[in-house]
Amino acid sequence: MVNIQSFGLIDAKYMNPTAMGGLQGTSYWSWWTTYVFFDSKLMAIFSLLFGASTVLMWERNSQAGRKSTWLHYRRMF
Repeated sequence: MVNIQSFGLIDAKYMNPTAMGGLQGTSYWSWWTTYVFFDSKLMAIFSLLFGASTVLMWERNSQAGRKSTWLHYRRMF
């Protein structure tokens, strides 16, 4: 659902829903539904998975007796 807007419209439309005209009626509701139910959820799921993998990486290195700080900074970069 998120990619449909990106593929079918100009890039500015993804960040600014009024880039190709008004935002009323069906256009508003399709944008709102996609943003609330799909786009926002993908960001939350990505953040959760990224945080969980960081914790797992930190714990694995701590158990092996290695410092995790450099690995963490490299991954954040």
